[in-house]
Amino acid sequence: MERPYSPGAVVGLILLMAVEIISACQSADAEPTAWRVGDVFIAAGDGSYQVFDRQGKLKQILRDEQGGYTADCGFNPALSRLYTANFTRTKIVVFDAEDHKVAETIDAGSISPNGHSRALVFDAEGHFYVGHPDGNALVHKYSGAGQLVETFQIATEHRGTSGLDLAVDQQTLFYTSQGRLVLRFDVAKGEQLSDFAELPGPGHAQALRLLPPGDGAGGLLVADGENIKRLDSAGRVVQTYDAEGQDDFFALNLDPDGRSFWAADSGTDVLYRFDINSGEIRNHFTAGAGNTVFGVCVKGELTAALPQAARALPTSSGVEQNTPNPFNPTTQISYSLPQAGKASLVIYNLLGQQVRTLVSGLHEAGVYQVTWDGRDTGGHEVAGGVYLYRFESGNRAATRRMLLLK
Repeated sequence: MERPYSPGAVVGLILLMAVEIISACQSADAEPTAWRVGDVFIAAGDGSYQVFDRQGKLKQILRDEQGGYTADCGFNPALSRLYTANFTRTKIVVFDAEDHKVAETIDAGSISPNGHSRALVFDAEGHFYVGHPDGNALVHKYSGAGQLVETFQIATEHRGTSGLDLAVDQQTLFYTSQGRLVLRFDVAKGEQLSDFAELPGPGHAQALRLLPPGDGAGGLLVADGENIKRLDSAGRVVQTYDAEGQDDFFALNLDPDGRSFWAADSGTDVLYRFDINSGEIRNHFTAGAGNTVFGVCVKGELTAALPQAARALPTSSGVEQNTPNPFNPTTQISYSLPQAGKASLVIYNLLGQQVRTLVSGLHEAGVYQVTWDGRDTGGHEVAGGVYLYRFESGNRAATRRMLLLK
C-alpha cells in the first residue's frame, strides 16, 4: 500500500526541484496509439498498416482509404509524417504523426501508370525516392511537400525496382530488381553505375539496407526469399539470417538501436527482429493472415542517407520539464529509457500526498510522452496550484515542479 510522504520527505522533494535532473528520459504517451521511437509499422494489405510496439503488441490499424496491397513505408527526417506506398493503386499516402490522419495522397500513377509503388526512402533534406517494379519502372524523386522533382530511368533486371536505399553521399541509389543483382544508379549525374554484387543461387532479391558507414564499404543486408543475406564491401555473402519454416523473406528495415533489424516473411506474415552480429532472433510475432505483409518500417529507423543522432535510442534515463508550464487543463511530460526496465512517474501535491500515478511498470527502451489532464486517481479535477512529479527508473530519480492554473 502506498503512503503519502512525511513532512521531511516533502522538504526533500522540494529541494530536489532546485537541482538538475539526474538524467534525461523519453515519454510514454497516455494514449495507447501514440507513436514512439521503435514502433513497427507493417504493410498489412487492404489499404492498411498495423502499428506494433517493439514487443509485438498491436497498438493501432491505419487505413489509407485506397484498398489493395500496401508496401514500403518510412518517416520523414523530422519524424512528423509517415509516408506509405500503396502498391495496387500506385499512390503514396501520407499520415500525420500527431493525429494519425491522412494528410496527403500523391498519385504516382500519373507518371508511372500501373507502376505499383513499392520501395520508398528519404534523403537528408526531406526529399524521397519511390521505386516501381512495373509500368515504365521509373524511380520518382519528390520534395517533402509531395511535388515531383525528377524521374530516373534505371536499368532493370526482372522487374523494375523492388528494394531501394540511398547512400550517405545522397546520390547513389542501391536497388534490387527481383533478380540476383544489387544494382546502383547515380541520381546526381543520371548515370547507371557498375553493379554492387551478384547474389549466389536462385531467388528474387527484394528489400535492402546499407550498413554503416552507408556507402557500401560496410556492406548491406538484402531480403532474398529463403533467408536474409549480409554482404561485405566486395559483395560477398558473409552471413545469413533465417528462421525455421520461413522461405519468403521480403521486407526489411534497420532498428533504431543500430544493432538489429526487422524482416518479414510475406508468405507467413511473421515478423522477426534479428541481432545483426550474432544472428540471434530477439523477438517475433505474426502481423497478417498470410501473403499480405509486403513492407515494414520503424519510427526512428536508421538509413544511410539520414543523420542518425536524432534517431538513436537514448543513452541515459531522465525526465523533461512538462510542456506547457503553467498549463490548463492538460500538460505533457517526456521521459526516456536507454534500455528496458521498470519506470514510474507519480504526481504529488505540496503536502507530499500522491495525486496520480501516470506511469508504472516495465518499458522497452525509447522516448515516451505522457499527458496529465489535471485529475486525480479518482478522475476528479484537482485545485489550481503547484504540483510535483517524480520519475524513477533503476537507481535514477528526478523531481520537477509544475503549475496548474485555474
